Amino acid sequence: MISHDDGFAVTEEGGKAAFNAFKNGNSIPYNTIFGVLKPSLFELGITRDEFKMMTVGNPANAFQIKVCRQG
Repeated sequence: MISHDDGFAVTEEGGKAAFNAFKNGNSIPYNTIFGVLKPSLFELGITRDEFKMMTVGNPANAFQIKVCRQG
């Protein structure tokens, strides 16, 4: 599963973790998957169906609610 949460950086400032929104070098939020990753993967030979599986099928399976019935 992949995520769009690339628009921030967690850095260390004075020995403590600091949240820095949009200070990770990515100036266009929510662009990395479709603007960078997708073209790169297609260039490497991934199919549209495989990309759809990563961006639609896998998240749907990961977040579905499954009912487990006990004996």
